[in-house]
Amino acid sequence: FASLHALLWKALPYDHPGQLVQIQANLSKFGFKTGLTESSYRKVREEVDLLSGLVGYTAATENNEAGMAWSVARVTHDFLSVLGAHPAMGRSFATYEAASGAGDVVILSDRSWRSRFGSDPDVIGRAVEMSGRSFTIVGVMPAGFAFPDSQADLWIPYVASAEETATEGGGLFGRFGMLGRLAPWASIEQAQAAISASLANDPTFATARAEMGFQAEVIPWRDQFSMFSAPIFLLQLAAGLLIIVVVVNLANLMLDRMMGRQREFAVCRALGARDRDVLIGVVTDLMLPVLAGVTLGLLAVPFGVAALRARALLPAALPVSVGDDVATLLSGSILAVLVIMVALLIAAITLSQRRLVGLDLRDRSPSGRMGRTRAGLIVMQIAITTALVGGAGLLLRSAANLIGEEKGFDASGVILTSIDLTGVTEGKALDVPPDEALVKAKIEELIDGVGALPGVRQVAAGEDAPFSQMETISPVRIAGRDEPVTARVVAINENYFSALRVPIVEGRTLDKNDGGPAGPVIVDEAFRKRWLRDVDPLTASIDLPTDTEGEFRPARIVGVVPTLKHAALDESVDRFSVYQLAPGSGHLFLVTRTDGDPALLVESIKSRVVSVAPDAKIGTNRPLAEAIASTLTGRQALIEIVGVFALLTLALAALGLYAVLSVAVRRRTAEIGIRMALGARSWRIHSMVMGQGALLVVAGMTLGVVVSVATSRQLAGQLYKLAPSDPATWTTTAIVIAAVALVACWMPARRAMRIEPNVALRSD
Repeated sequence: FASLHALLWKALPYDHPGQLVQIQANLSKFGFKTGLTESSYRKVREEVDLLSGLVGYTAATENNEAGMAWSVARVTHDFLSVLGAHPAMGRSFATYEAASGAGDVVILSDRSWRSRFGSDPDVIGRAVEMSGRSFTIVGVMPAGFAFPDSQADLWIPYVASAEETATEGGGLFGRFGMLGRLAPWASIEQAQAAISASLANDPTFATARAEMGFQAEVIPWRDQFSMFSAPIFLLQLAAGLLIIVVVVNLANLMLDRMMGRQREFAVCRALGARDRDVLIGVVTDLMLPVLAGVTLGLLAVPFGVAALRARALLPAALPVSVGDDVATLLSGSILAVLVIMVALLIAAITLSQRRLVGLDLRDRSPSGRMGRTRAGLIVMQIAITTALVGGAGLLLRSAANLIGEEKGFDASGVILTSIDLTGVTEGKALDVPPDEALVKAKIEELIDGVGALPGVRQVAAGEDAPFSQMETISPVRIAGRDEPVTARVVAINENYFSALRVPIVEGRTLDKNDGGPAGPVIVDEAFRKRWLRDVDPLTASIDLPTDTEGEFRPARIVGVVPTLKHAALDESVDRFSVYQLAPGSGHLFLVTRTDGDPALLVESIKSRVVSVAPDAKIGTNRPLAEAIASTLTGRQALIEIVGVFALLTLALAALGLYAVLSVAVRRRTAEIGIRMALGARSWRIHSMVMGQGALLVVAGMTLGVVVSVATSRQLAGQLYKLAPSDPATWTTTAIVIAAVALVACWMPARRAMRIEPNVALRSD
């Protein structure tokens, strides 16, 4: 609940947060969204009067001279006035500090002020060293303030570097975030129309508009976290079902305890006590353990929130704290009141009955109605258990389908290493292309150096690689189509497919002679099925873009490979891949196939890369299987938590069933003795008790399956190639629950068949 509250309802630490919107680029043809540019920020700020304020920002990580990492947000100077926030100490940025060379000032977060400066009240005016520059602290923000996310340690005025200016001048965008505040009279739709019109003629986005489907998009600031609410809601539902089972179990235990205290209650009444006095005593007995349990649960909330963050079920960038507010405390209090009220209701019903002896699940006496109540509670428990266990089973089978999904390559034994030779990832060398001959020579040297390591079988290189979180999208022309289509164009070397063990479906692979301006290409099966359905691909060609804007060159297709999963195992095939032999742009991925455990060679590869190219920037450097597994973290966590809830619910339901049948057997001891004295065999007594339990189990499972299948829409979005009504899953669920329930029934039944008739006939 604390997580849902933070995602959907908790007030953001800004003034009138409902007026804040995120402005971003929606690349509809590519299927993702990104930031804009500083020039677009200035254009929107000057031309769109539906915004009462606009903030531009970037986020990065800097290191000070002592090696201490800072998470730094670079923001336009008026970001605090737009957000409606004020420093707790010091001041905000001045306008002149946004000018080039005058922005060496910094505002600290409350967290960094406390952890790194020991809450020093005289911190204003002190210096912070980062990347060889000295920044003067001018302010400290209050506790709870965060922007653009909760990770920011400090804020500095945004001043574009020469590299960033060159990047923007080259038509690249995506690094500059924009937050706007709507004017009181403006709507999101009006703002989006005005911003789209303002950027319609911006030359920076001309190519993106034609080839990527660029559109300006305006969404409420909180909506960027909406994708996390569905799995958290599912977990809340599972937790709610578990709570219901806990309350039902408490109800049964309370009922049993109340019936065992009837003589005590009768004595109290004889001494003048009223039913109200007895009820107060019952609730008082229950209140202490309930409050203790709720208190322990609330104390555990921070650990649960940390676990959700660690398993990617909560966004790291959420600008509000989770679990440390009145709403969380209130939810725990409501739960405590709910449990106590249920117990009070049960006690009241129990005390209203004057004949509470001879309880039996089939008894039609007034006490028998209480027996039907207990039977109904057990049916409810089993139904809820069926729903949770079935849901966990569906998630588990879905994960199995996902893990078994054909990736198109073999990730076992492969290490993926990102290497930036020329500063591409930092925005450098974008206006001046790198020397292709030098880059190619350095790549060959890297391949040879890493390939010489013990345990390395093969090394290949490519500008992109599966699950590298990078891709190069370009327009390509196809015969018979007037407009170009977008495809993932991957520059590789000749060993790329063999290192990944990608089979050649048709034709041949690329070799060293296939480079150059007339080099052929290989396409994937998705491309062939979409664009070359009635054509022999080995007789076809496509046109690839050249370095000259708007010009294309013909490229003959010489092979077809499977469609590789690129970013996620459940990704839809809406991006086609074309592979060409090319020297690379200076940023590449080494694909290293090893003979043993790839994790053992990760550091060796890094050391070898540093020795060959000491100025290169190394990014990703880990086993490819690990990169794939990281995309499943959220699903795995969801399965684990729902699975735990399901197992707990199953255990509680089995305990409840065992308790009810045990009480029934105990209260029917005299009846069982009479039956055995009249000649009933022990196996018939055993069957009688087992039959009572089986009837409850069947009724509960049937109700659970019917309700779960009818209300499984919430779960459908988390399933991969599996219907919520999957017969195999629900059949397995029924078998598991029946097996556990029958064990719970078997123990009271076994006790019943061992009752001695002479002992039973002497019992009350």
